Amino acid sequence: MDSKQQKIAERAYHKFVMRGGEHGHDLADWAEAEKEIAAEEKARKKIRPVLPKTKKNLKVRTAPRKKPAKKQK
Repeated sequence: MDSKQQKIAERAYHKFVMRGGEHGHDLADWAEAEKEIAAEEKARKKIRPVLPKTKKNLKVRTAPRKKPAKKQK
């Protein structure tokens, strides 16, 4: 059994145990476990944005904000 099938089997078994060991739902548990594992794998494979390269010694300077001048009436 490959690792994906093993994950599905463990998830389906967990569903069986959480239901109190009630028999007769094995196919539904397996199908639901397959969907959950597939969704988790898809979420992990989402494309991450490529950030632009920056200079190694990039210097960042900060300064306090200047308060806007008060308007005269």
